[in-house]
Amino acid sequence: QDRYTDICFLYTMTGDMDSTLQKGRLPAAARAMEDIASWYGIPSIDLCLEVAALAKKGDLVYKGKREDFPGKMVFSPDNVHPYPETGHRLYTEAIARSFAGMDAGQAAVSSGHAAPPPAQTAASSGQAPPLGQTAASSGQAPPLGQTAPSSRQAAAPSRHASASSRQPSLAASMATYAHPIPAACDPEGKDWEDARMISADQLTTTGGWTVLSPAKDGAGSLTPNPFPVLLRSVAPGAAIRVKFEGTKIGLFDVIGPGTGQYEVIVDAQPPRIYRRFDGFGSSWRAHYFILSGLTRGIHTIEFRVSAQTLDKKTILKGKDIDENPDKYKENACFAGYLLLDGPLVPENK
Repeated sequence: QDRYTDICFLYTMTGDMDSTLQKGRLPAAARAMEDIASWYGIPSIDLCLEVAALAKKGDLVYKGKREDFPGKMVFSPDNVHPYPETGHRLYTEAIARSFAGMDAGQAAVSSGHAAPPPAQTAASSGQAPPLGQTAASSGQAPPLGQTAPSSRQAAAPSRHASASSRQPSLAASMATYAHPIPAACDPEGKDWEDARMISADQLTTTGGWTVLSPAKDGAGSLTPNPFPVLLRSVAPGAAIRVKFEGTKIGLFDVIGPGTGQYEVIVDAQPPRIYRRFDGFGSSWRAHYFILSGLTRGIHTIEFRVSAQTLDKKTILKGKDIDENPDKYKENACFAGYLLLDGPLVPENK
């Protein structure tokens, strides 16, 4: 609600994204975010480009123990979570370079000079910037251990400077930073403007459901735990029934060793199956699913506990389940919140 607060999108990576980046393309999630960034004028920083450029040169490996690759930079231990001394350092330096470029542009606007044109984004060009260049700035990262100039060094005073340094021109600066909000980027009104969450214990249920307190009951190992209460059922056919007006609906729930799958019935049509167990199901975690393909209007939805059991051993590829088979025996369904993009409608309407 604060129009003087800026947003900046940051794009990180896993080693599996390297082949996409080497083709000069952004991964699918980043491309979708760039569409939003381009429409609303939100700055973005691609933290992946220098990482991929070093990998292409053979100077970086994505996964391993640092002692196993002398003379090379090891990005992470697991292909995902960067080491502080390497992957996180590259990310931090990309942010510093990009903030310096953003500050230089803002200083030009504040001093009455024309700002440089915005960096070309993937959304406008169809491709990611060349490897080694971020979406907001260009140039190679300095060697590890040599941090790029910070935004405060690059341009002063700026919006990132201390309050005292920009106090004389505060009113003018605040006027500069206020951003008009354009119309929603989805002309068909399919955005999440009317999104809301309703606690599952406020919904109509049939069959056997138990209300849990996650802090002390099942799925209590979630950290942090986003649910004040959770509904749980192991009874096939037990259901949560809602009627709403909108185009999107789903559940914020959990996946873990003891979860199964939902059958979701939309307007009395054949059920859709939503499996609530996956290859990472050896531990509990918050998750969600959203139904797609609904036309705008009033819909009756039933989330029903499926009687079908899952082949969890195949899904997990044998991991953990061979040593701890008992913790996987249940096929329960959970519900923390109903997710929807419109109001609930009384059953008799």
